[in-house]
Amino acid sequence: MNITLLSIRRPVTVVMATLVVVLLGLVSLGRLPVELFPDLSFPIAAVVTEYPNAAPQEVESLVTRPLEEALASVDRVRSVSSDSVEGTSIVILDFEWGTDMDVAALDVRERVDQVLGLLPDEVERPVVYKFDVRAAPVLLLTIGGQRSPTELLRLGQDVIEPRLARIEGVAQVTVSGAPDREVRVTLDPARLEAYGLTMDAVVSALRAGNLDLPGGSVTEGDRKLLIRTTARVKSVEELRDLPIATPAGVVRLGQLGRVDLTLGEQESVSRLNGQPAVQISVVKEPRANTVQVVREVLAELARLQRDLPPDVEVAVVQDQAEFVQHSIRSVATSGITGGVLAVAVLYLFLRNVPATLVIATAIPISIIATFVPIYFSDITLNLVSLGGLGLGIGMLVDNAIVVLESIYRRRQEGAAPDEAALTGTGEVATAIAASTLTTIAVFLPVIFVGGFTAQVFEQLALTVTFSLVISLIGALTLVPMLASRLLARQARAGRDLTGPAVAGGEDSVPRRGMAAWMEGLVRAALRRRALVVAVAVAAAGLTGAALSRMGTEFLPALDQGQVTITAQLPPGSTLAAADDVARRIEEEAAAVPEAERGATQGNEASASVTLHLARRGQRQRSAQELSTELSRASASGPG
Repeated sequence: MNITLLSIRRPVTVVMATLVVVLLGLVSLGRLPVELFPDLSFPIAAVVTEYPNAAPQEVESLVTRPLEEALASVDRVRSVSSDSVEGTSIVILDFEWGTDMDVAALDVRERVDQVLGLLPDEVERPVVYKFDVRAAPVLLLTIGGQRSPTELLRLGQDVIEPRLARIEGVAQVTVSGAPDREVRVTLDPARLEAYGLTMDAVVSALRAGNLDLPGGSVTEGDRKLLIRTTARVKSVEELRDLPIATPAGVVRLGQLGRVDLTLGEQESVSRLNGQPAVQISVVKEPRANTVQVVREVLAELARLQRDLPPDVEVAVVQDQAEFVQHSIRSVATSGITGGVLAVAVLYLFLRNVPATLVIATAIPISIIATFVPIYFSDITLNLVSLGGLGLGIGMLVDNAIVVLESIYRRRQEGAAPDEAALTGTGEVATAIAASTLTTIAVFLPVIFVGGFTAQVFEQLALTVTFSLVISLIGALTLVPMLASRLLARQARAGRDLTGPAVAGGEDSVPRRGMAAWMEGLVRAALRRRALVVAVAVAAAGLTGAALSRMGTEFLPALDQGQVTITAQLPPGSTLAAADDVARRIEEEAAAVPEAERGATQGNEASASVTLHLARRGQRQRSAQELSTELSRASASGPG
C-alpha cells in the first residue's frame, strides 16, 4: 500500500498527523534563537601583550619578535602579522578554514608559555583571544546625570552591573568610561634616606602588610578550627598607620610621605548628549536568544530606574535586538505577502474556491512543519534562514499545483473521487519527486563547500531543502486526501466538473486566453528564428556588460537606526586631543534633526560619536546619507 492510498483511505490519520506536525512546528518556532545573521566564526587568534611605558621600537624587538618566532610554527597557521604600538604588542594568527579554534588556542598558549622567560620582567602575561562575532555587545547603555563620572561609575559597578549580570543568558556586563578610585602613596626621598630605607623596601612592606594568609589549624576537643591572619588594609587611615621596619626602629608609612585617596588616570572619555556619562556593555552567552536577553535586560533596567537617584538617566545607545526584530519582521512579512499573492494568482487561474483552499492549506502547513527540522539542526531564525524559507514558498506551491491539476483532470474524465485522487497523484508522483530532487541538488552541495561560504549559505541550503522535502510529502499525502474529500462533496452537491468554474478545465476562460497567447508567441518565434537568436545574443551581451559595471560588497548597507562617526588619531596623541576632536564631531552632530540622542566615546587612539536616530518613517534621510554628510563635515573641520 503506497503512501497516497493510505492517506486517501485514512483521512483522520492524516489530519491527526498533520496537527501533530503543526504543533511540533509551532513549539520549535517558539524555541528557535533569533539572530540577525548565522553564527559566523573566523579562524583568527590574537596574542595581546602589555609592556607598560615602552616605546613601539622596544615593544617590537623585545616582545613582538620573540612571540612571532614561537608562533610561526603553530599547526595550520597560514600567516602571522603583528602590530607594535606604545605599551602594547598584538600578534595576529590567521589559520586555515576548518581549524578547531579551541584546540588551536591551546596550542598557541603552549607556545606563548615557552617564551615567557625570554620576555622582560615588566611585561604582563600575554593574553590569547579567539575572534568571535558573538562576543560583540548586544546592548550598549550609558549612565548620565548631574554627577561626576566617578559617582556614575560607582553606581554602575555597585548597583546596575550586579543586577544585570544575574539575568539568564547574560555572559558579561562591563562598566567603563570614568577613572576609578585608587590610593596613591607619594614618598619623600629625603625621609627615606634619613630612615635608611629604599623604595623596594617600602614596596615589599606594603605587599607583606596587605595580605590575608592561612595560619594552619588547631584542635579543641572534638572540633578542628582553621586559623587565618587578616591583615588586608580596609581604609586609607590603616594604610597610613602601616608599620615599616627600619634600622633605627619602626616608622609609620604616613611618616615617609603622603597617602591620599585619589582618582586613577583617565584613559577614556564618555558623554551622553554632551554630559559626562559612563558606558555599560552587555554581552550575551553564545547560544542565548538575542531578542529574549535584551528584552529581559531592558525590563530589569525599568525596575532598576526606581532604585536610582532621580537625576540619573540610563539610556540605550545601541540595541541589536531592535534591529534584529525589525529585519526578521520585514522578511517574515515579505514571505507572508508572497504566499497571499501566490494564492490569489492561483484563484485567478483555477476559479475554484475549494481547489484554491487546498493549496492555501498546504502552504502554511509546509512552512510550519519546516521549523521542526530547522530546530533540530541547530539553525537560528535569521535573515538567511528566513530568506531560504521565503525562497521555498514559491517552490513548494509547484508540487501541490501539479498534483491537484492531475487529480481534477482524472475527475473530468469520469473517475470516482478517490480513484481520481489516487491515479492522478500516481501519474505525476515520479515527475514531482524528480523535480524536487533536482532543485535540492542545486542547493544541498553548498553545505559541503566549506569555509566562509558554507557558514553563510549553509542555513539557506538546509532551509530550502527541508521545505521542499516537506512540500513533496504534503503533495503526496495531504493534497490528494483533501482533494478527494472536496471532489466527493462536489459530487454529492451535483456540481458539474467540466464547466469554466473547474480548476484547469479545458474550456476555462483563463486557460483559453493563456493558451492562445502562448501559441501565438511560439508561432511568431518559429517564423523569425534569426531575430530570436539575435535578441538572445544581444540580451546576453548587455547582461555581461552590466555585470562588469556592478559593484561588489559583502553585505548591502543596512539602516540600523544609528550613525557612528569615528576619527582615528595619529600615534602619540593625548586624551585631551581626542576630547577636542570628539567635541567638534558633537557640534556637527547637534545640527542633525533626525538624532534623538548622542553618545560619545574617546581614547588616545580614536574618538567616536554615535547618534541614535528616529524611526525610519519619522525621518527623511537614511542612516547612510547622514553618515556620508557628517563624515564630510567632520573631515572638513579644523585639524
